[in-house]
Parts: sequence; C-alpha cells; structure tokens
Amino acid sequence: METFTIHDLLINSTDLNKILCNFGKRNISDCESERDLSPEPKDINQTVRIILYSLIFLLSVVGNSLIIAVLVRNRRMRTVTNLFLLSLAVSDLLVSLVCIPFTLIPNLMKDFIFGTGICKLVMYFMGM
Repeated sequence: METFTIHDLLINSTDLNKILCNFGKRNISDCESERDLSPEPKDINQTVRIILYSLIFLLSVVGNSLIIAVLVRNRRMRTVTNLFLLSLAVSDLLVSLVCIPFTLIPNLMKDFIFGTGICKLVMYFMGM
C-alpha cells in the first residue's frame, strides 16, 4: 500500500472516495475497481492556452508590422488619420512584444523566471 501525506492528498485529489481509499477506510474491492478505470484525460488547458497566445502574438506582430510598413513607405498615406493609425499600430506592436510573452510564460510555469529587474520593467510597460 502506498503512503501519502495529508498535504499530498488534499493538493492532488479532491475526490473523497480516493482519499478514503488511500487511508484504508473503504472496502478494498471498491478501491481496486477504481484503480482499474482508464486514467483521467490529460489537461488540454495548457495546450490550448499556448496555441491561442501564439496565434494572437503572431497575428499581432505580422498585422501591425504590415500597417507600419505601408504607412511609412508611402508618402501619400501620411494624413492625420493615418498618423493616428500608425501610432496605434506601434503601441499595439509594443504591447504584443512586451506583454504577451511575459504573461504566458509565468502563467504556465506558475513563477516569474526572468528576475526582478525584468519583472519591474514589464509591469511598468503594462501600466503605461
């Protein structure tokens, strides 16, 4: 029989039947039949999050870069409205370059691995 601490049971399991089986408070045949079931499906939340963040990041970088390139290269496109659009594209590009990677990685790893200096710099840019 495996040994578990109470902390492991409460963190890794919210199923009361599994907790009772691990403490030996239930019928052994019931506990063994639960172990024979197929394993729980893997959590796809992390995979979906990575795919969506990557898609948003790529579309934002490519789209805003194209807008910036068109507005900078064509002299006829330099109107007041288009300069406003250029300003929006530059700010959106900076947000996507600074905020998206530094939001996704700590969310996945549950820890900010880039150090305190980068943490304060990213928080400053997110606040602006």
